[in-house]
Amino acid sequence: MSEIRFSSKEHEKFFYQMLAKCGKHDSYYSSFFYCVGISEDTRNHVDRMFDFKERLIKPEALHEGWQTGGSARLTRLAFNLWNGYVEKGEESSIVAMLHIFMKQSE
Repeated sequence: MSEIRFSSKEHEKFFYQMLAKCGKHDSYYSSFFYCVGISEDTRNHVDRMFDFKERLIKPEALHEGWQTGGSARLTRLAFNLWNGYVEKGEESSIVAMLHIFMKQSE
């Protein structure tokens, strides 16, 4: 497995803190917290997006006032990687985001 690339030290710190908080290191948790950790906005609102007690995403977070265009895209991607969640009408945007993400990581 190749080394994980982080966008910043804050991103890396957040990623490992969240995995430790959950006690899980599988691909679902890793993908979710990696995406959420990219942006300061999403890092600051992780509790609005994820229920740590029940270990579930909170889709209603997509429509909260703190969301920006970029944070909403990251949130959608994180939700989709978590369990395939897609809002009605947003199917093509998820495919496009995954394509861009994969290209950037090559």
